[in-house]
Amino acid sequence: MSVLVAARNAMLTGWIKSESPALPPAFVGAATRAAAKACKSTSNKVIELAAHGFSNGDLVVFTAIVGGTGLQVARPYNVAGVTTNTFELTFDEAEAWSTELTAGTEIAKVTEVTGGAYARVASSYTAAKKGATTDSTSHSLSIPASTTVNYITNHTLITVGSMVVLDSIEPEAFTLAGTLADTTGKVDMNGSA
Repeated sequence: MSVLVAARNAMLTGWIKSESPALPPAFVGAATRAAAKACKSTSNKVIELAAHGFSNGDLVVFTAIVGGTGLQVARPYNVAGVTTNTFELTFDEAEAWSTELTAGTEIAKVTEVTGGAYARVASSYTAAKKGATTDSTSHSLSIPASTTVNYITNHTLITVGSMVVLDSIEPEAFTLAGTLADTTGKVDMNGSA
């Protein structure tokens, strides 16, 4: 999905598809991703990455997965159990991770965009248990200068703004302050536009 830099106050209209949204989103935002780093895991599902710099609670995504059955590329995971050279991931009860990660796996930290005039934009979504969940709210996501946006985020009000979905987009670099606009009008919670 492509994005473009438009005049400040351009509209971002997201159409969000989901088979079963667990929590209705309340805010739309943007996030940026650090460079990916190679990692692997041990027999007890502890990920090894020398001097990773992560803290408990950080948000990470896999950019490539080798092994790691049950893990997904571009799906957000929270970091836990941090030591200098290892960390673990948090999971929902229903999730399973059945095989270890091997060479070729890469992971990156994700950070919500902040600063400048940026703020999450309040949204109003239809409440659908299945099928399409639509947001037709007029959005103006102002992005600070020197920022590369890799993701559109959706947050829930129920859990005090916790991120409920992170949707990958083609990275767009903002050399000057600008506005993120969705040129297709589609954001897919299942990972494909």
